[in-house]
Amino acid sequence: MFDNGAADDGNWGLEFACGRKLHRAGLAPLLIIKTTRGGGGNSCWHKDAPDHHMYAAIVSDVNRTLTELRRTRTPFTFRGLLYLQGESDGEAAPLAGERARQLLDNLKAEFPNTQTMRMYIGGIAGFNPARERVRQEHRAIADRYPDMHFIDTSDLLETHQYRDNLHFDNEAKRIIGERFADTILAAIP
Repeated sequence: MFDNGAADDGNWGLEFACGRKLHRAGLAPLLIIKTTRGGGGNSCWHKDAPDHHMYAAIVSDVNRTLTELRRTRTPFTFRGLLYLQGESDGEAAPLAGERARQLLDNLKAEFPNTQTMRMYIGGIAGFNPARERVRQEHRAIADRYPDMHFIDTSDLLETHQYRDNLHFDNEAKRIIGERFADTILAAIP
């Protein structure tokens, strides 16, 4: 597992529970490249946005990993993009689904061996109309495309908020990671 070093005690993510469950199910070897960034809504994941620092972070982290894979002549195929949005999009919430689709399409164009890559979107944490709209848009886009999947997290909203009231707590991330793994395993042809 590659981690860009941005995690702290409160930000260990779903990748651990997801990766462990996938490994136990026989999906090995398995490499997870984690990229996390804060400080903006989903527009920052868009390649052509004026502030695209989140998209640039993904490209940088993946390229560093690809350099090592190529150096060691390790074959690879990108199979999934796990996406759990942490920030609200405010007025841009109606664009959440479209921007998720653009992110997947941009990454498929950016990197080799992405033909079978799917996007797995976990429902955003928190309560307010914009966050509810983000959940609705993510669910709707996943319903429209076979290479996109929505993981419902609404049952965790009441009891698993992190101390900032914007993100899920660590226990929720474990549960969500296992849900991601279950969705991935069900989506594999």
